[in-house]
Amino acid sequence: MNGSLAIAWRDWSKEAFEQAKKEHKPILLDLTAVWCHWCHRMDEDNYARESIIKTINEHFIPLRVDIDAFPEIANRYHMGGFPTTAFLDAFGNTMMGGTYIPPGQFDSTLEQVKQMYAHISKELPNTNADELPLMEKSANVSKELPQLTSLLSATIAEEIGHNFDADNGGFGLQPKFPLPDVVDFLLLHFMQSKEGHFRMMVEQTLHGMERLQDEEEKGFFRYAVQADWTQPHYEKMLETNAGIIRNYVHAFGVLHHEEYKRVAQEAIGYVATHLTSNEGFFFASQDADEHYYGHFLEERRNLSPPFIDQRLFCNLNAQMIHAFLEGGVYLDEKQWIRMGLRALDEVLRQCTHPTKGLLHTPHEGQIPAGLGDYVWLLHALVQAFELLQDRKYLERAEALMEECRSRLGDVVDGLFWDKAESPHDVGLLKKHDKPLQENALLCIVQHRLAFFTGKEIHRLQGEKGLRHLLRNFVPHQLGNGWMGLAVEQYLHPIEINLIGTFPEEKSLATHHALLKRFHPLKSVMFWDTQRDKAHITAKGYATQHVPVMYTCIGGACLPAMHTMEELEAAILEING
Repeated sequence: MNGSLAIAWRDWSKEAFEQAKKEHKPILLDLTAVWCHWCHRMDEDNYARESIIKTINEHFIPLRVDIDAFPEIANRYHMGGFPTTAFLDAFGNTMMGGTYIPPGQFDSTLEQVKQMYAHISKELPNTNADELPLMEKSANVSKELPQLTSLLSATIAEEIGHNFDADNGGFGLQPKFPLPDVVDFLLLHFMQSKEGHFRMMVEQTLHGMERLQDEEEKGFFRYAVQADWTQPHYEKMLETNAGIIRNYVHAFGVLHHEEYKRVAQEAIGYVATHLTSNEGFFFASQDADEHYYGHFLEERRNLSPPFIDQRLFCNLNAQMIHAFLEGGVYLDEKQWIRMGLRALDEVLRQCTHPTKGLLHTPHEGQIPAGLGDYVWLLHALVQAFELLQDRKYLERAEALMEECRSRLGDVVDGLFWDKAESPHDVGLLKKHDKPLQENALLCIVQHRLAFFTGKEIHRLQGEKGLRHLLRNFVPHQLGNGWMGLAVEQYLHPIEINLIGTFPEEKSLATHHALLKRFHPLKSVMFWDTQRDKAHITAKGYATQHVPVMYTCIGGACLPAMHTMEELEAAILEING
């Protein structure tokens, strides 16, 4: 039995903080995860010891938070990694902390915090936590908003280049994490500029990342300790694998290296075999186990496999659904599309609540969705609609977008909070955040929604939010791939209206060819000559010789085209 369970762990709650105030005790916050090797070590090395158990139960209010279930708490309190071992006052302010703390040092840390808090607790204001201000709303800002220009993209690309590891691929020194949005942005920049050093950065990074792949079971580990992508941390995360699959699928669509196709196929094969439930949704992670992964496949069959977290998390599933749908299209794997759609339908079924709306997870007491859940599920729904042209996905996306605006949107700047406001928020949860990456991706989704629905309000809201994001934009931060992609989506979208007759073979073949031609800024809408006759007539589209494509690139609308060769030439000319 896990000895750490003898500690009187409590959930994050207002009541726990009120108890801390009443008893003049500091709070020990343990941010942990089922997949986290050093979290298990923290349990074994510290929390299972009788002296530690006694000290914590007598002198602290111990809170344990699962970071997958409650990412908004993890985002506010993590101290550089997991586990995070944070010591808070009764109002949720961080006094000190770290990640994994070795035995001996942890004992002295507990004693230090205990003595320190005995002095400062008497000086804390006698104010109820729920009387402190809740969400900090945006003020009406009169300052002129920045314009969207390609200079922004060029600046982001230049700053990414400064952080590129020319020896090993990837970005920064060590530890080395995959950065899928950065790779995707560099790939787009190469497509637009044809500058070889952007291609080199993509190719070298993808080559280096292959060292994170489990050679036997083919899934990808979370990150590497060393700069050359060696000494991996052995946990396999759904989110990590989704982003990496996306990179290799996209790179194959542009560079056509068979190696990239193979890697994507192997990684999806791992997910399909090990992380897919009987109901069709995807499991969250597989635990780290250095002993298990040190053996060949035949030897592993005699070992117990690492624990798999079989919970459903909306945001993680939506990322993998999108990867399966894209992989199915670009690599001609229809089975992946079917699996992605099945997972999508199951996530919608389990994560939709009649009164709470979208859920982050149906487990853990049905936790309401945060921004990441809305953003990634919207991204998957729009992708599903584009592939199938089934309006149920578009209608669901529109309804979800409105729910997201209602629950998380800030009408002042068009951006979105990471979580809904709640009178039960405590500590740093009172200070809501508007995360850059999720907001940038949502700007992309809104632009695509505008094209597919014909409702300009989506594009206008997305542009408003994007320009507000740019007000406080810091170009040298590494996580700016989504920002660069969002700027380019608004400046240079490729929007294709295909007029055809369903299910006439030539029309369907043209639609498939359009979908299969990879470009991150491309959106394709199929208008049927019978079903959509009124719309086609209103737009003035000709129907005498179908299929026919009406394409606008960066706002410039081109003459009607009947072949993919014409379209390819037009895109090449404009990009050039």
